[in-house]
Amino acid sequence: MILKVLFYILFGLPLVFQMIFGIKAIRGNGPIKLWLVSLLSCVGQLSVTIINSYLMAMFIRQAESHDGLPMIGVLAVNMIFGVLLLFVILIQSVIQYRLTRAKKHNKQTTPLDSK
Repeated sequence: MILKVLFYILFGLPLVFQMIFGIKAIRGNGPIKLWLVSLLSCVGQLSVTIINSYLMAMFIRQAESHDGLPMIGVLAVNMIFGVLLLFVILIQSVIQYRLTRAKKHNKQTTPLDSK
């Protein structure tokens, strides 16, 4: 029972990690930078795919039917979550780029206060 709960929780874990720590990194109050959060999320997604595939193989061995069709479903769901993760990383990178560009632009065009 615990393995089944862990199996379903693992699917979205890298995506949730990216959203939480990516927002903190963009705001500047996070402990790590956005590129490192993105790298950790991608590595996490790969490891979650391997762990979920292993868990599904265990479930298939214990089940009465021994076909590999659920394994294809697990890989497809992991692929969907991987694409969502890349989409979130892209959006957060664009947001950070625009914020840094706006900060640089505001520093260059500040009016002189001492007139």
